[in-house]
Parts: sequence; C-alpha cells; structure tokens
Amino acid sequence: MSDHPKVAIVIVTWNKISYVMELLTSLRSINYDNHDIIVVDNASTDDTCQTIREQFPHVNLIVNSENLGGTGGFNTGLRYVLEKGGYKYTWLLDNDAVVERETLIELVKVMEEDNEVGITGSVIMEPDMDMIVELGAFVSWSIGTWKPNYRNNRLSAMEEIGTTEVDYVAACSSLVRNEALYKIGVMDERYFIHWDDIDLSLRAKQAGYKVMASPKSKAYHGLEDKPINPLISYYDIRNGLLTITKHQSGAKRFLYILNMLRGTGKGVVYSLLSGLHTTSKLLIYGPLDFIRGKFYKSGLSVKTDDTPDPESRIIPIGDLKISAVSKVLILPNASYVVIKNVIAKLREQNPSCHISLLIQADRHELVKDLGIDRFIVFEGYRQSTMQTLLVLKSIFEYNYDLCISPSRSLLPFSYAVKKYYLYDHKRDYFVKSKEDIYASWKLFVSFFGGELLAIILMPFVYLKSLAHQ
Repeated sequence: MSDHPKVAIVIVTWNKISYVMELLTSLRSINYDNHDIIVVDNASTDDTCQTIREQFPHVNLIVNSENLGGTGGFNTGLRYVLEKGGYKYTWLLDNDAVVERETLIELVKVMEEDNEVGITGSVIMEPDMDMIVELGAFVSWSIGTWKPNYRNNRLSAMEEIGTTEVDYVAACSSLVRNEALYKIGVMDERYFIHWDDIDLSLRAKQAGYKVMASPKSKAYHGLEDKPINPLISYYDIRNGLLTITKHQSGAKRFLYILNMLRGTGKGVVYSLLSGLHTTSKLLIYGPLDFIRGKFYKSGLSVKTDDTPDPESRIIPIGDLKISAVSKVLILPNASYVVIKNVIAKLREQNPSCHISLLIQADRHELVKDLGIDRFIVFEGYRQSTMQTLLVLKSIFEYNYDLCISPSRSLLPFSYAVKKYYLYDHKRDYFVKSKEDIYASWKLFVSFFGGELLAIILMPFVYLKSLAHQ
C-alpha cells in the first residue's frame, strides 16, 4: 500500500491531440504511485477520445457534449472527483503543459507540511529556456490585471527562492486540497476562460487557506511560443470586471472598475481610428456583456480583419534600404524568436546599424542576449498615460530613421517616428503603415475619447456590479 495520499489528476483538452498524448505519456514516469488520471474532453473533433481509449485505456475519459472552456472542463473533472471521493488532492493540468518526474510529489510535500495550504502551484517555465514564466502571481487591482511573480528571471540563478505565498497560482499545474473544494465549491463557470483560477485562489484565501507556489515543482508552459488569441482581450475585460465585483467593495470597487474602463475606452477609440475593427469590437463588448450579464462562452465571431493597410504594397527587406539606415527601433509585439529573427535580418543588411528595442519590464531579462544597442523599458500595456508619454518622448528625441513592428499588429509607440513598417514573419515581408508621427493626433483623440467613453459606461457597469456576486 502506498504511503502517498491519493491524488486525482484532472486534464482538460480540446482539439490538441498531440499535446495531450505527450502529457499522458510523460505521466507514466512521474514519481508518484497513488493517483488516477481523469481527462475531460471538451467535444474535440480531432480523434482525441478514440486515441486516448486505444493508447491509455486506464485513463478515466469524460466527454462533454460541447466546449465548456477551461473553467467548465475543469469543473466537470472536479465534480467527478468530489462525488467519487477517496482523493485528498486534485492536480489540475493544462493539456499542453510538460511535467517532470518530481513535479507532483513536490506539490504534495508542500501540502502535507502545512494543512493550512489550500492550493499549491508549480513554477511555470519557458520550454528550452531557463526562464521563469511565473512562480505564482499577485493581482494588480488598481489596473485590473495581475503581476506574475519572478517573470523572466533565471531559476538557476535564484537558488534562494523558497516556497512562496501568492495571490494565485495558474491551473496550468496546481494541486488543490479537496477539503477546501468541499468548502468553497468549484470554479465559477461564468468565466469560461481567464481569471477563473485567480477567482478560485482568492476564494480559497478568503476561506482561510494559503495559496503557495513551489520552485521545486517544475512545469513547462511557455508564453513566448504561444500564438495570441484575439478573444483573450474580451475575456480579460469582462472577467476582470467580474473578479473586481466579487472580491472588492466600496470605494475600491468603484475606483478599480473606473480604471479598467478608462484603459478599455482608450483601446476602443485607438482601435477604431487605426482600422482595427475586430479589436475595437472585442474591447467594447467586454464591459457591454458584463452590463447585460452575458457570461460563459462568448458568442462573438473573430474575423482576421485587423490586418492594417490591406492594400499596402508588399515590401521585401531589401527595399527598406537598411544599409543606408543608422538607427532602427523595434517594437515588442512578437515572441522572442520572431524578434531575434528580425534583428538578425537587420544585422545582415547593415552590421553597423544601431538597433533599439522597446521592451516590457518583465521581458527585459529575456532579451538581454540579442545584441541590442539600446533598450527602452516600459511597464506594460496597462501603464499610465504619463508613463506612455515619457516613452514616446524618449523615442521622439532619439530621432529614429525607421520603426519596425515584428508582427502585423499595431502599437501606438509608432506615433513618435517618421517611418513605420509591419513585418509578417509567416510570409517574410514588410508593409508600410500610416500610423506614424503624422497620425499622432490619434493619441490625443484616443485619450480624451477613452476618458469620455469610460464616464458614459461607468454608471451602468457599477450598478450592474452591485447585482453580480
């Protein structure tokens, strides 16, 4: 008989057959002999279920009739575990996470050492890079987002890190005490995706449990190699408002909602002025659906109409005449690999070219090895207006010859340069954008228009927040 407490491993999957099969294969080798595996399939159409039944007959497979999102999928597994009973803990795993032999046992050790710990999460690492994605995270209520703990620090250089108490740990790899779930309930299915694991952690803390993150328990789930789903901006806003509503009250609730609406309003107006109609729609529907009480899975359709300047002439890199350029600014709206490739292309054209990189503060360490001549570090996409103006001032004063976005996405920092190009890394060509210094008036319209939109929305959102719990 095993000395280890019994653990239920719950994995949610949807049309990611190669990922979930790799994860199930790796679970055969974990250093933990008292567990059952439950895979919840959210109505996949890629033969996931048949393959699991054939290759992993010991796995408990539960098939949902529709896609219930990460939230509903995890809840399907959690309800099964709690109703069956006999499990002390439940290990929540994303289907594309990669785990090590000791990942689970290190989580169990934290829980067994302190009965007041309700949830423990693994340190999430970038695959093939000694970089921390997060060791848990803290909620930044004032700007309606969260701050990952130790983002893009090297784990090998931080041996002094111990098990850390945090606001939340990601369901990517987290161990939940089932006793706590019996008290606080499962996830709030209104979320569908995003903020759901934050809400669960916050409810555990409110019930008197600790939420911890263990640097000894490693799981790999990179950000730098993942494509961005445009719908995430919608869920972030709608679900962020719901989380503020559930966990804040009084003046703080009012202020945090207003701050989120101010940022959202500026994004809506900027996107409209820049021709990013899908982005604008997703942003405005976040607060509108909150007002209307429309939660769960979004019914919004996402069209790829946010390709700026669709009639622009395709430009090969040779036509940019980099050899005659002395100073280039690269924006941060792409993965590490894509940014690295753009820099290599520029160096190939002009080895002596002075290259600056605008980079988020929590990604600065990640890109230090790219041979950049000058870094312009900023806080992030929800930084204050004053911080944005200071960054624009720094860019303008340096008088760059041209600016490059290493993706087809626009960023407002281009309004401080005279020439702005967008790079399509999949097709390996550039297009010229009109969103340069001559269109900088859009920044002022976005600011004042966004503030006005926030004022208009605020009474409706705040009154609705009094009804949502």
